[in-house]
Amino acid sequence: MGERPKGVTRREFLKKSGVAVAAAQLAPVVYAHAASPIKVGLTAELTGVLAEFGYWISNGAKAAVQLINENGGIAGREVALIVEDTESKPPSGVRKTRKLIQRDKVDFVIGSHHSGICLATNPIYAELKTVGFPNGAATSIMGAKGNPFVFRMNQSVLHEVFSASAWAVENLGKSWTLVGLDYAWGQDQVNRWAERIEHLGGKAIDRIMVPLGTDNMVPYLSRIRQDETEVVFHAFFSASAASFVQQAENLGVLEKFKFLGVYDSVEGLDLRPFEGNFFHGPFVQRLEEVPEDLRPFDMAFREAIGVDEEGMDLKRRRVSGHAHNVLGWENLYLLKNAVEATGYRKKKDMVDIIKFLQGHETKGSFEFPHGGKLIRDVDHQAFMDVYIQQVVNGEFKVVGRVPKEDGMYLPQGNLKI
Repeated sequence: MGERPKGVTRREFLKKSGVAVAAAQLAPVVYAHAASPIKVGLTAELTGVLAEFGYWISNGAKAAVQLINENGGIAGREVALIVEDTESKPPSGVRKTRKLIQRDKVDFVIGSHHSGICLATNPIYAELKTVGFPNGAATSIMGAKGNPFVFRMNQSVLHEVFSASAWAVENLGKSWTLVGLDYAWGQDQVNRWAERIEHLGGKAIDRIMVPLGTDNMVPYLSRIRQDETEVVFHAFFSASAASFVQQAENLGVLEKFKFLGVYDSVEGLDLRPFEGNFFHGPFVQRLEEVPEDLRPFDMAFREAIGVDEEGMDLKRRRVSGHAHNVLGWENLYLLKNAVEATGYRKKKDMVDIIKFLQGHETKGSFEFPHGGKLIRDVDHQAFMDVYIQQVVNGEFKVVGRVPKEDGMYLPQGNLKI
């Protein structure tokens, strides 16, 4: 699929490409009263430190539910989405997860993006025999802290590290200082990168952890050994990522090192302060950087959720969190596939859902616009291609693509039934 010709609207391009936006083509569906809805819970960070991510995940989930229902639902049953705010706090996430399953009687739960909340809620899914889809990236969520009832369509920290590290050590340098937020996700990023760099023959000079909520990054930036460091790895999110890089520039050290960070930690931000920085992750912000074979699907997905070719959220008129929109979206379509393939009706059929998902592979499509994923049977972790991107003139440019097979690590736990 080539570029969209000038003067041709996106909707016209989609139709010519054979990728239809279902909402524009189908009449409203009338459901039979006898068919009870499939209830899906969503625990999202709508307030608190991860509120931006929660907005995007819920945005993608709501768009998917709307389209699924306009197309006849799942196996002829309407989908009811019940969203709860975790407030970005583990105790609240635990309380809301229990409410969804025990009071609201949801069939499935799309879980939090906060790794600490995911680790706290994983046992609830096993206790209440409900399949959950945590969206946090800490490796242990699907490893030592996992169980047969949890599946992750998001990348794990270790998958990203295994995918990006060889490229990074070869192209950026061998002497690294690693800086990150001092909670489950940041700790995992810093420690996994340090271990992998040493394994590849590089040197992890120092690991610097920054407390959540820190505004003044100077004391931590000052700890970087400038005479030894070639590359600074940083694991922050949203405003903290911008503060770290901007204060590095103010100190005059931004030009002294190469910087590598996590792509989804800076999506939704003005990229100009990150000029020259490299980022790794399985998603691409700008449509023209999306691989040609996936571009029609990604384009249709953007149309459905209200995001333009540059990655701008048309509802809020700001840069979108494209990587997180897709998490809410893909989890809904994965559930649709599983329910329709197994004939799921009630909670007693949950084991059939688990067996279907173990080893399941998706293909690039409107439902899975960012490409195929393999959900490994032993640890229920999805693997996907990872991209290396650099900020050039305030925009992401893809400089490398690593196939999912190259990022597969040894399973960190056995969750298979």
